[in-house]
Amino acid sequence: MREFCWSLSKEENPDVILRLHGSGWIGHKTLLACQRLIFERGWFQGIECRFTHPDTGDRLLLRCVRVDGTAQWRPALFCHGKEVPELTGVEPPPAAKRPRSIAVVTGLTYLCMLMAVIMLPSIRSILDALYLQHADRKFVLTATEPNLPAGALTIGPQDLPPATQGQLYHAQLHATGGTPPYHWAPIKKSWPAGMTLDPVSGELTYTPPNRYDSIGSFQLQDAAGATADGAFAIVVRPAKLLNKNWPRIDTVRLPPAVYGDPYEYQLDGTGGVPPYHWEKLTGELPSGVSINKSSGAISGTPEPQARFKLEASMKEQLKAGMVGEPLRIALADQGLILSGAARISLAEEGPGWLITSGDHRYLVTSAADHLQLSDYAGYYPFTARLIDSEYNWTQDVVPWVIPFVVTAVCLLGFWNMRRWGVALYVPCIVGEIIVAAVGLLPIAIIAIVLQSLISLVGIANYGRMY
Repeated sequence: MREFCWSLSKEENPDVILRLHGSGWIGHKTLLACQRLIFERGWFQGIECRFTHPDTGDRLLLRCVRVDGTAQWRPALFCHGKEVPELTGVEPPPAAKRPRSIAVVTGLTYLCMLMAVIMLPSIRSILDALYLQHADRKFVLTATEPNLPAGALTIGPQDLPPATQGQLYHAQLHATGGTPPYHWAPIKKSWPAGMTLDPVSGELTYTPPNRYDSIGSFQLQDAAGATADGAFAIVVRPAKLLNKNWPRIDTVRLPPAVYGDPYEYQLDGTGGVPPYHWEKLTGELPSGVSINKSSGAISGTPEPQARFKLEASMKEQLKAGMVGEPLRIALADQGLILSGAARISLAEEGPGWLITSGDHRYLVTSAADHLQLSDYAGYYPFTARLIDSEYNWTQDVVPWVIPFVVTAVCLLGFWNMRRWGVALYVPCIVGEIIVAAVGLLPIAIIAIVLQSLISLVGIANYGRMY
């Protein structure tokens, strides 16, 4: 312990006492004035403090000042801006004079450790991508309204056969209702490269370049000008089985859902190491529907997909019959173009209005301060992933935890040129080697090697430490 004393009177008894409980500036600190406690501070807190003398009322300042011509710091007390002489003449704690090798190694190591902590989520994603055994499958869930008009142009789920990687594939798209003949057209922003669609017959031609499933969106128009949008998913089988032990998803397609009705369908998976974990990797499901992560069941009550909001004043335009021009213009401003024969009717399933435009039906509901327009039919492409239990990312991270903590603590000694840093680091490394050899705890061998290299830098500078 170091004790520094100052007196503001002519008496030799000190008025102010600073005690450093430790071998340097890192340690417990206590400040007393006229035997009254001013502060007690922890190991990594400084000493700077402004306070008033309990007896005289003088305003005092305690802080560190640099010793002339050196890198050393000493405590100094100032009264009304004038320094008060220290009584004991105790040497201040020695300053760390780090060789370049210690500074570089310690700084870089701490930087790498900080980056590892910040990037832990990314590291987990990288490890999962490298080692996680999984299977992906693309699906399209079609959702429709419960009361479609008779004869309406309708595109249901497409029951397409699987394709094989590298082999020519043919499949036929299907639709019902409307006025044939139909005209088929791909929606380019979500159309697989290299796939063709016959505009008259609706036949698909495709040679899958890889083993990944494909999803495509298309638009259908009948002879009366009615249009409908649809989507399909093609399961692609690899040219050869890559790994017999990997999990796989056996479900090929999903049955359709109906808005407002409960929906449930079980995805099936085999292979790998149960228990399985299911997740939706990309895409969207209808509002109210989700995948159970444990069982793989797709369940819920699908709700219409919200498109946009309208001003509450447009409620006056929602009257049974033909769509009026003000409402038609308001919808066109939002990007929704209605056909000339678009009509409004009351929704049968609850409060609201249905706008029918060709095969398209839109639900309008009233909120407190606006109107909400939603699609009342749609398709939802998404990718489901099945993950087995053979690999857990923690098994590659946990072996680094003990070396990480040991290195973080011991490098504090290196940075402050304390011999205890080396004295603690070396036996800890030896202990880690023993623990890893007998198999008590997982310790990464690469971590031990890196620790050994860092410890050699400390050993080389041991004589300069104190």
